[in-house]
Amino acid sequence: IFVAGFFRGCNVITVDASPAGTSRERIRIAGVEISGVPTAAGKSSFRHVAVRAENLHIGSDAAALPCRLPAKMKDVTYRGTVLDYVMLLSDGQQLTATSTRRLEILPGALVEIGIDPKFIVPLAD
Repeated sequence: IFVAGFFRGCNVITVDASPAGTSRERIRIAGVEISGVPTAAGKSSFRHVAVRAENLHIGSDAAALPCRLPAKMKDVTYRGTVLDYVMLLSDGQQLTATSTRRLEILPGALVEIGIDPKFIVPLAD
């Protein structure tokens, strides 16, 4: 977890995980259940996952993904050719999505974050 937090563009998220022993875990992020998270069979339960910023989608792209989390837009930072969209989940966790597209979403607006479970990486605690 400590190392993952240093990588730019990596969101470390606290989750509630299902019991270990299956190859496809179910987790909850901010109260939303997500199934199909890839894990190794027999691994112990985990409390954190990593999701790269480019694997979080907002706006119209979010609707096409199997997992969607409600959030509030906190800030938008322009970084040359990409934009960082900083959002707050209902449990207070902050996530950053990176995109090359400029979206007309103002701070304070409610948004939906889309994630494909195959890009959620469980972290050893």
